[in-house]
Amino acid sequence: MEQLRAILATLQARILNFWAGQSRQGRALVTGGAIAALLALVGFGALVFGRGPSYSTLFSNLSTSDANAVLGHLKADKVPYHISLDGKSISVPSADVSAERIAIAGTGLIKGAGVGYEIFDRTNFGMTQFQERIDKTRAIEGELERTINGLTPVEASRVSIVTPDHTLYSDSQEPTTASVAIKLRPGQGLDGSQVEGITMLVARSVEGLKPVNVTIVNQDGQILLPTQVAAGNASAQDNALQLTQEQLIAKERYESSLQQSIQSMLDSTLGKGRAVARVSTKMSFDVNTSDGKIYSPQGTVLSAQSARESYNGTQPAQRAAVGVPGTTSNIGTYQALQNATTNGRYNKSKTTTNYDISVQNIKHIDAPGKVLQTSVAVLVNSTPQTTTVAGGTPAIAAAPYVLTPANVTQIRNVVIAAAGLDLAAGDQVSVEAIPFNPALAQRTVASGVTTVLGIPLWVLLAIGGLGLLGIVGFLATRARESSFVPSTDLPSFDSSLTDELPPFEEHPLLEGAPGLSAPMRSTADMTREQMIEYVTTVAQESPDSIGKLVKLWLAE
Repeated sequence: MEQLRAILATLQARILNFWAGQSRQGRALVTGGAIAALLALVGFGALVFGRGPSYSTLFSNLSTSDANAVLGHLKADKVPYHISLDGKSISVPSADVSAERIAIAGTGLIKGAGVGYEIFDRTNFGMTQFQERIDKTRAIEGELERTINGLTPVEASRVSIVTPDHTLYSDSQEPTTASVAIKLRPGQGLDGSQVEGITMLVARSVEGLKPVNVTIVNQDGQILLPTQVAAGNASAQDNALQLTQEQLIAKERYESSLQQSIQSMLDSTLGKGRAVARVSTKMSFDVNTSDGKIYSPQGTVLSAQSARESYNGTQPAQRAAVGVPGTTSNIGTYQALQNATTNGRYNKSKTTTNYDISVQNIKHIDAPGKVLQTSVAVLVNSTPQTTTVAGGTPAIAAAPYVLTPANVTQIRNVVIAAAGLDLAAGDQVSVEAIPFNPALAQRTVASGVTTVLGIPLWVLLAIGGLGLLGIVGFLATRARESSFVPSTDLPSFDSSLTDELPPFEEHPLLEGAPGLSAPMRSTADMTREQMIEYVTTVAQESPDSIGKLVKLWLAE
């Protein structure tokens, strides 16, 4: 106990010493920090312990009947709840969400919008066939509404099914139809594939209902069509326009790529502006499919059978009958035959081979965008390029720039090879040498941008100018630093200045500072805090002495 008292006394003494050593500003900061910490602690405690339990959503997007059933269950379990403004969402304390959700799901209170197959849970012996059919239709509609309402973009839905009476003749039978009205959530939408999914869901849930007989509308009364149906119902003009635009874009890209390849080759060999190339193509965007079969007669042997038969021996020879033709000769006695023998020999062979006929199926599809014909036109400047000599007289340029018919033929052959033309298939190429307009050529040269290694000259000049400015600035800075020489004409130490300064011994901050000798105000014997406090005191008591104090410290 005595030890604890000693510790508390020591702690109290340290706190008092710390408080006594603080200036007015320091004490204000300490007091403000303590108050802020106390307020933060109080606010945190009120936030954690003062608020009620947090609520989480139990069910959302409930119908009126389902919300009423859920509220009755929560009241019976004495569970607090909150209801949203629209009455479709119910929240309970977070600790009770899981238990209540499982309990409500087990009781089957939430049935969704409409009525489902639970309509048949009650037995009605007096129900007619018509009532039974109506209840079945209502049950299917309700189940479909619950399923569609479970989709993310759908807030509510309504399904109506029309089943006509059966007739004796199928030709006069009216088809079954269905309509679905959907209310979408704010900011949500249904794309073509989702609409197609809802259409197939409804069609496959109703007997005899075809997808084409299902109509879906949104809350704005707009008919929602599946992707395939929307594409089929689009106007022929819109489809043709879109297809034509895509075809033109593909055609222009191909022609531009081939033209740039030929133009760059001509510019590299003849010089820039000495030749102009243009490309035109005919393309087929039809999709052609061809199927074929090839039968191979010599296929795989399935079975082979060989049979051989031979005979080698003697047999009695037969002679022709003799006598008088007639009944007596035929019925009476028979004419005897002479007994004689002959040698007999024969060989017989048979081979049967069964082959499996090989069938090769071939399917060829011509993708759209096939190039049928390519036409290339090249114009080459036949005017000799002129240069200026030292005397200012124009002179004829070198031989490569003077085109001859042989050069034109060579250019034509090179263009055919570079463009991959097949003249036998209908491709065309034309290379003509004509003099270009000198005025246009000079204008082109004047307006051209000079480049170095593919980079415009003005970009290189700008970069060079910035680099030169940086170098000049760096050199100027180094020169200024090297030329600076500290002045040796410093003020000498004048001890009489200390007599005019306020005595530092009277300031409480400097009490007990070691190494200080009055009335010397040396910076070496002061800490930074003491210097600041001393300067502040001098400025308050004798503002005129600030200059003397600075001069004294500079002298040191």
